[in-house]
Amino acid sequence: MLKQLIKISILILKGLSVLGQTNSINNCIPTIDTFDKQTVLISVEIMPEFNFEGQSESLYIFKNLQYPIEQNDLQGKVIVTFIIDTFGTVRNSCICNPYHASKVTPLEREVLRVFNSMPKWKSAVNGGIKVPIRLKMPIFICQR
Repeated sequence: MLKQLIKISILILKGLSVLGQTNSINNCIPTIDTFDKQTVLISVEIMPEFNFEGQSESLYIFKNLQYPIEQNDLQGKVIVTFIIDTFGTVRNSCICNPYHASKVTPLEREVLRVFNSMPKWKSAVNGGIKVPIRLKMPIFICQR
């Protein structure tokens, strides 16, 4: 089966990096970045943490990402930006560097599906209160 022959290698850089609040080419990040009437931060005292059944976010993505059979040629880096809200839910996920400017590829759609289905994170904290934060995560994908 083709699905079994394709091995997805994902390397997620440890230490999630955050984005500056500037407009990107495909408008992933609004100039004034807010969520539920709160400013979305890019730096906080306590960063959000992912821990689902003892898994890291990279292991969760690796286990849940299914490489689309119809797109057997795309490899490389997909950068996803997303917000972790005050409840720890992933919101507003978006591909920062789309392969095609006018459409989302099946692989990018699958990456977004995995991010949007993530279980809750431990929320970011700033000044002793839970706050929304914007993160970006590079995902390196290759076939083997």
